[in-house]
Amino acid sequence: MTDRIRLDGWKQIAAAIGRSVRWCAYHRRDLPVFFLGSRACCWEDELVEWQDAQRYRRREPRAPTPSPAGQPSDWDDDLCTHPDRRDELIAEVVATLKQALGRMVNR
Repeated sequence: MTDRIRLDGWKQIAAAIGRSVRWCAYHRRDLPVFFLGSRACCWEDELVEWQDAQRYRRREPRAPTPSPAGQPSDWDDDLCTHPDRRDELIAEVVATLKQALGRMVNR
């Protein structure tokens, strides 16, 4: 059985993940920490697993969600994540805003 390394206190936890003590204390509910009395502690291997999961989660594209009834399929969540589609969406929004502003000015 391997010996687990316990990180005692926010300073050690923060140093292990490259964050500030304040950030770690603020995000304590998300981190795999436990408390011994009032002192925050964490197992190093659990912290590494947590950090890897966070990196993976940020890189993993979201699964497409079905469009709500009555809305065009252009409203998919990944519409803005594809550069080609993003430019298309921006052009549509700009055109719609120009039309709306034109109608407001002509009143």
